[in-house]
Amino acid sequence: LDSVLASILDLGRATGRGPDAGALVAALRDRLGALAERVAGARPVPVLVLEWTDPPYAPGHWIPEMVTAAGGVPALGAVGGRSERVRWEDVAACGAEVVVGAPCGLGLGDAAAATQDLLDRGLLPVGVPVWAVDANASWARPGPRLMDGAEDLAGVLHPDRVAPPHPRRARRLR
Repeated sequence: LDSVLASILDLGRATGRGPDAGALVAALRDRLGALAERVAGARPVPVLVLEWTDPPYAPGHWIPEMVTAAGGVPALGAVGGRSERVRWEDVAACGAEVVVGAPCGLGLGDAAAATQDLLDRGLLPVGVPVWAVDANASWARPGPRLMDGAEDLAGVLHPDRVAPPHPRRARRLR
């Protein structure tokens, strides 16, 4: 996430909007700080984010950091690395307590359909909540709306501490 915020500053300088970019980044850092305060002390929840659904891809780049910021622990995926194809056996064995379908570039409706297909085929861990998110808006694009995704996820993981996710950005499937 720090690289994303740094890129906002770089773009601001390159376009002559440095002060505006600085104000935006400060506001985003404030949101991250407020989120960290709300989830501080909560038990970190193992979360499987699928950046693609079939074949399954574990997330890289900033998404594992979003999970951590939301008070979770990435069940698969590495901070700063590339998204990687994983096996269904890895999905089953990862120990996730929440699954998030966030197929890169898909809005909420298409993400929900793709994730529901996995549920219908019995490919996701049994007995855990499954959510679909608007990956196109708040997960896959490196920009300010990543904070929306992190806050929405925190609402899923820690509903006693954080407001529920926005219904236009996240939907519980199970």
